[in-house]
Amino acid sequence: MQKLGIYIHIPFCLRKCPYCDFYSTASHDKETRERFLSALCKEISFYGGRYGKDREVDTVFFGGGTPSILEAGEVCRIMSELRRNFHIAEDAEISMECNPATASYEKLAAYRTAGVNRLSIGAQSFDDDVLKTLGRLHDVKATRKTVAAARRAGFENISLDLMFGIPGQSHETWQETVKQAIDLRPQHISLYSLEFMEGTPFWKMRESGTMAETEAEEDRRMYEEALAIMAGAGYHQYEISNVAQPGRECRHNLKYWNLDDYLGFGASAHSFIENIRRSNTDKLEVYCEAMETGDFSGAVDFSTENTFMDNVAEYMFTGLRKNEGIDLEAFLKKFGRSLWEIYGPECRAEFEEYVKGGFAEETERRVRLTLEGMNISNRIMAIFV
Repeated sequence: MQKLGIYIHIPFCLRKCPYCDFYSTASHDKETRERFLSALCKEISFYGGRYGKDREVDTVFFGGGTPSILEAGEVCRIMSELRRNFHIAEDAEISMECNPATASYEKLAAYRTAGVNRLSIGAQSFDDDVLKTLGRLHDVKATRKTVAAARRAGFENISLDLMFGIPGQSHETWQETVKQAIDLRPQHISLYSLEFMEGTPFWKMRESGTMAETEAEEDRRMYEEALAIMAGAGYHQYEISNVAQPGRECRHNLKYWNLDDYLGFGASAHSFIENIRRSNTDKLEVYCEAMETGDFSGAVDFSTENTFMDNVAEYMFTGLRKNEGIDLEAFLKKFGRSLWEIYGPECRAEFEEYVKGGFAEETERRVRLTLEGMNISNRIMAIFV
């Protein structure tokens, strides 16, 4: 049976972080939440009728927004709707993003009972001053308490999100954040460089000169320092921004990087299935109204069918994010032609220049980026896109 991933976008937050450009709203009364959940369940039912019979769901990911803002009963309701409409594998990875400001032992225990078996906790930093700069509602103590509560609730697969390149963040405070994160022994760690996304408060502050962006060289040094510390603690890097203990890679995110099929439900959610790339509207009112009237296409604001070369280019772009890179045999099996047959001698010569410079590697089995290559990954990936 063909495998399928499912992404659920929960568009609610306690407060919008000043650096975040993901779709969410801090305005959500009980009536708004109920309306959204009803709409979400209708969307799940509709697409379950189309895709649910022939596929096995082996990953589910609750993202947002702040999914952990949901009450236990609301998560149970979503999971019940998924199980009604899709075959969920017994060993499915079911992840939920979690904000320490919205977590409690009781809530986490109920999530675990509902079937959630992996938590991605938005720690971001183990320095309270840095957390204040980021506009986070939690402190370091809350993160530690959340991890302990999650363990007590039965979670054996926990990921921590960390951010670096933050104004005012020193190498010492960043290294200390990495070490304190490791001390909690999460199975997985994601590390992200702060980006100033257009339209966010941070972007406006940078443009007005009231906030300075970390120099690129300094940012890369922080990144490499963290990877070295994590490697020494037994975490292996498997993707540009992710490390894990052996066997604890995020199976859902690997679907994105391997160009596997997934369905996205909720306002602003994205899907890629049967060669169609689709995204929902990021207007909650429009989304809910479309579901209520049964005009499911009315919730879609973008849809396109990938060409053969679209798929090849996306596979290369996302695949080179992984430490293992592109498996040449798997590439041939997926596309029916070899990598260099498709891209030709000119592209190969360009790639070989990066190999000679130590930024990439090519063997009989695979092509991949080195750590130095990951620092200029977009430049290298541009060869294939």
